[in-house]
Amino acid sequence: MAIDSLDIFNAPISTVSKDVKGKLILIHSNERKLGKTLQATKFPKPYYLRFEQGINAISGLSYAPLTKWADFKKIRKQLTNLKTIEKAQEMYNTLIVDTLDVAIRWCDKYVCGMQGVDRLNDGNNGYGLWKEYENEWFNEWNPLLNAGYTIIFISHSEVRKMKDPKTGAEYEQWVPKGDKRTIDLIVDDADLIGFVRSNGYDEEGKIIKLFV
Repeated sequence: MAIDSLDIFNAPISTVSKDVKGKLILIHSNERKLGKTLQATKFPKPYYLRFEQGINAISGLSYAPLTKWADFKKIRKQLTNLKTIEKAQEMYNTLIVDTLDVAIRWCDKYVCGMQGVDRLNDGNNGYGLWKEYENEWFNEWNPLLNAGYTIIFISHSEVRKMKDPKTGAEYEQWVPKGDKRTIDLIVDDADLIGFVRSNGYDEEGKIIKLFV
């Protein structure tokens, strides 16, 4: 008997995947050229959402040559639309978003363009377009986050001041770059968040390898 996901008497049962299928992974770093993108391409059947030039040294990778937020909206619909999602998931298991902070800037620019202003602050007669900006980001990403793909988000990092909730002590921490209206959606849904940094160089100028 078929399962009706909206029937409480015949509900689906949740399962924990034994592999990376459907997992959301966020990798961020304050350094460049660490091989983040290259490692992401080793996941099953990758499709690269190119928000910035990150695959110039990688060949044989299917990618979306995005140049603006409207391009992403078009690709997102193909990846999640009921008419095309089955075919898309036969071709691709993994989506690589590189980089997340560039996507955030594009979303900002798109909302401003739709409202005919230069800055989000200038919209709604000076009250700002913050809700429109937040809704645009959510409406595009939420369907993709719940479509069953493995998604690897690559982001730059920034230092943010934090406060220990128990002691009240302040400290600094590297976090994915972005504002709370956008980055929090990805952070909250991520199954794994990793901060990546190099091991530096030895006295001879050679990269220090963690494993030999």
